Amino acid sequence: MEEEKILVAFAATKSSEETLYATPTLFCLILWAILVPGYVIWIRWFRRVSQPELNLSRTSWPPVDVIVAVHNEIRYLEGKIADLQRLQYPSGRVRFWIVDGASCDGSAELAERLICGDARFEILRLPLAHKASQLNAALRLSRGAWVLVTDADARLAPETLMKLVAAGEAEAELAVIGTPVKQIHAYPLDQLHWEISDHLRMVESERGFSSIVTAPCYLFRRGLFDSFPGDGYADDVYTAFSAAVAGRRVRYVEAATVELRSPLDFPSFLRHKLRKVNNYLIEVFRFLPKALRMPAPARWIFMCHAAQMTLAPVLFASALLLLTRGLIIAGRTMLAPSTLVFMGGVLAVIAWLIRRRFLIGVLGLTMNGVLLIALILYPIHGRTRAHHGWRLSEGPPRDSGSREVGIQHCEEDKDRAEVKGA
Repeated sequence: MEEEKILVAFAATKSSEETLYATPTLFCLILWAILVPGYVIWIRWFRRVSQPELNLSRTSWPPVDVIVAVHNEIRYLEGKIADLQRLQYPSGRVRFWIVDGASCDGSAELAERLICGDARFEILRLPLAHKASQLNAALRLSRGAWVLVTDADARLAPETLMKLVAAGEAEAELAVIGTPVKQIHAYPLDQLHWEISDHLRMVESERGFSSIVTAPCYLFRRGLFDSFPGDGYADDVYTAFSAAVAGRRVRYVEAATVELRSPLDFPSFLRHKLRKVNNYLIEVFRFLPKALRMPAPARWIFMCHAAQMTLAPVLFASALLLLTRGLIIAGRTMLAPSTLVFMGGVLAVIAWLIRRRFLIGVLGLTMNGVLLIALILYPIHGRTRAHHGWRLSEGPPRDSGSREVGIQHCEEDKDRAEVKGA
């Protein structure tokens, strides 16, 4: 009799242990599902915003400054300058700025030879490679109503500039315009990530506000801000978030933009995404205190993406840890049915999703891991980058039509920065 009581008590204890792990596992998975797939469902349900047709036959076009920040881009520079020269826009209304950041491969010299005789081009030289500083050097000298930022490894369709400007001129509340990006010779996971992200941003754009634009090509109103922050490395994300705080819209326009450089294997894909996520997080935490100043739906979209980057990976990792612990307990209790049914159901759903969409499943697991690592490293990595601030001062002009711009270092920083574009 006494032995039966002991066995009943033991079984009850084990049952409570199963519940202790099964319930929070389910809770974490439900919250994760609300933040990630739930967001996709919600944004599709949100009402569409009417967008005017693009008028490419307009007679008057505003002045535009096009900025390309380069650092050791000799492999792509000749094609980029030819790409800019092919852009369809009134020649007297566009100015191209090639801003070299301490290149040691002859990029600036090559640019000078290629643009010889083309009065639309200006070359600036900086003694360091730091994209925000390079962009700011051109912004200080620009006078256009719009600014197009594009990367040296990006190729634009001839009508891209006219499409983006036409979209901006058609809507007074529109401040930032981006384009989808296609890749050539990309690692499959990276290509899939771009396809899913671009599709989602197009859907967001149709609902009134795209979450971000991307570095290969985006356009913004010159009056949106004076300069990029010296501690920022995601100029594209900063521009979109600045528009949200200012109560302006961000839109995507269908225009062919191709990126020639991308990760080609899994290790480089991981490094690339970890760097990108860290840069994104810097801007998320910079603008989080300003979120209440954003109008709807920009505020909701921003908060959802912030939660996806900070809470979702923690929830996903917690669910996996609790799931593992629950399976261990189930094994110790002679494979208790209540635990096995729940855990088996979760594993079956995950297996079905991966079987039906293998690459999507792998990408989802990988990006959750990258986000979690970035969050863990952020207090160190983010703080280190925050010390890389720069203040620009225009220097004397150089020969060959180029200008040299001096950089004054912040006291905290003695290291050489890297260009973190693309």
